[in-house]
Amino acid sequence: MSKGLKYTLYGILLLDILGLFLAYVFAETVCCDEFEHLRMSYLVGNGYIPYRDFFEHHHPLLWYVFAPIMMILPHDFTLTYYTARFISFVFSSATFYFVYLIFRDFFSDKKLFVYFFLTVMVFYPIWFGFSFFKPDVYARFFYIAGLYGFMHYVKGEKIRDLTICCLAFTISFLFLQTLVFDILPFLMISAVIICKNPQKCKDFIMASIPSLFLFAMAIAFLFYTDSIKQYFQLNWVFNSKVFSMGNEYVNKGSIIYAFFIHFAGGFAALFWLYKNKKINKYTNIIALLFTCSVIQHLFFKAYYAHYLILPFIFCSMIIAVFLENIAEKKEYRILFCYIVAFFFCSLILNFVTLSIRNNISILEEMKKINSTKELGMVVSGNLYKIYDPLISYYVMHTDIAIVDNEIFHRFPEYDLDSNITLYKPLYIDYDDSDVWEHRLENKKYRISEGVLQNYEKISRYLWQRKNTLSQ
Repeated sequence: MSKGLKYTLYGILLLDILGLFLAYVFAETVCCDEFEHLRMSYLVGNGYIPYRDFFEHHHPLLWYVFAPIMMILPHDFTLTYYTARFISFVFSSATFYFVYLIFRDFFSDKKLFVYFFLTVMVFYPIWFGFSFFKPDVYARFFYIAGLYGFMHYVKGEKIRDLTICCLAFTISFLFLQTLVFDILPFLMISAVIICKNPQKCKDFIMASIPSLFLFAMAIAFLFYTDSIKQYFQLNWVFNSKVFSMGNEYVNKGSIIYAFFIHFAGGFAALFWLYKNKKINKYTNIIALLFTCSVIQHLFFKAYYAHYLILPFIFCSMIIAVFLENIAEKKEYRILFCYIVAFFFCSLILNFVTLSIRNNISILEEMKKINSTKELGMVVSGNLYKIYDPLISYYVMHTDIAIVDNEIFHRFPEYDLDSNITLYKPLYIDYDDSDVWEHRLENKKYRISEGVLQNYEKISRYLWQRKNTLSQ
């Protein structure tokens, strides 16, 4: 590789790192999910129980971990928001560190991490997802840590490593239930190991005991808090139906096809590695995880690009091995130059995307509604009053209340007008556009003109009570 090409690669790498820091500050417009998890952490910190006391359809570990921090921090939205994002940034960095350890310990080549980093940073959701305050970030950390432990077991056959792997996978699942689909391929790998050496079955049984104990504690907590029924309804039944109940609720296609070139590149690199016999047993593990992950997202739609971060990590690990094998070979010089050019073009495109799709306006609105002690109310679900007292079971999108009541008929008397008339919130987060008309057959989920006339729209979704417009 020429010096010019090498300096170009490291220049792109440094600019990618800069991009991560800029994304930490300016984020992405889907950050309403972050506001949701801050709000839930605050409610848990005040003694409320998820599923029983308020609606949620994610696993609760993130809120219980972050709740003490919410109680310590002052009620300052900016400080809380960037503290949460900083912690996520640290965990994402630690995730990448485990990828580095995998390359160092099982591929004996630290340079692979450079190629991995350059490849994975092509994928823009890595930029904003790196500091995303969502359970996905923490689930991925424990999952990759578990993968590292599993590879150590394959290498050294120590029960300790397998036990750490099982515990890491369990914690990952407690952060995010969909990680179970990424854990399932390990059952195939384990079955192969046991078939080759039946005595290893004892290792897997012994290693699973601490994880089973952790599961038992989680289930006991759900029974103790009388939330086991709601947990099952909301995390499994609700999630299995929320995106399949028709266009009146959700009208989205899978985003995975938008990244066809990226994943096709991963499979092409994998084909080259197999053809040229550049594969070891650890590459096979990553190849299996990559393939299963892509198949999973083909069958279960990925509605948002950040759902594809884990398969793209696997894809980038495979491409990194491929790039390391062709980087110094003259016959692949032109191909390598094209790939570097692709890195550079993606870098430019990602910076342009970051400049266009940032959350500055949303953050300004969040600062405004969180700077007052008066009540606010979530309807459309883009903005949250983090520190509000709990006044309704539904503290998320109106879509959520519609689907939940459609499936479980949980609160037949639920009515937005009644809540707004009773509590007179200072702000309302509400979308009054016509797009809602075909989604709200039952008008109790729509604010009537009589109630809405007391509010003035001050931005796209934000409404303020008219008698306080001077505030």
